[in-house]
Amino acid sequence: MRLGAPVYGYDSPSTWIAALQGAGFRAAFCPLGPDADSDAIRAYASAAEEAGIVIAEVGAWSNPLAPDAATRAAALDKCKRSLALADEIGARCCVNIAGSRGAKWDGPDARDLTGETYEMIVDTVREIIDAVRPSRSAYALETMPWMVPDSPDSYLRLIAAIDRPAFSVHLYPVNMINSPQRFFGSGAFINEC
Repeated sequence: MRLGAPVYGYDSPSTWIAALQGAGFRAAFCPLGPDADSDAIRAYASAAEEAGIVIAEVGAWSNPLAPDAATRAAALDKCKRSLALADEIGARCCVNIAGSRGAKWDGPDARDLTGETYEMIVDTVREIIDAVRPSRSAYALETMPWMVPDSPDSYLRLIAAIDRPAFSVHLYPVNMINSPQRFFGSGAFINEC
């Protein structure tokens, strides 16, 4: 198992690696955004490989289900560019949440649990993957307490519905501990995951 967390205060591949190694990490968040140029991407990818650091994920944090069409379009674009970055830099995955049809991009809304929204999630993830066609990285949805995916079973259902090899699991167990039963039975729940 590799540990990683955000690091700060770097301005080059070498200072990024030094910050990671200083913290004892062998995994990292992608240090670049989706607008990075190819030279920077190659430099950070090479530094990570030489240091034995795995770039675990590129965050695509946005709301591809936003009720506002412009916000939704910008989010889809960000997800596609982030997945392309993940594939180019060699990150294991590009991760986002499914999004919300409510006012808060990562908050609960009753509409997020409808069949219509489920189909929107499936179509959105397919669109992102099909636009990028990654060869090394996967697109994944972080598990959440109040939106899909919120359990191992809902993730399995999504995997089958999306039906793309480049769709993968981003397991974040703490986000699924959303009831007394799961809290007190967290060990068994994690084993189920």
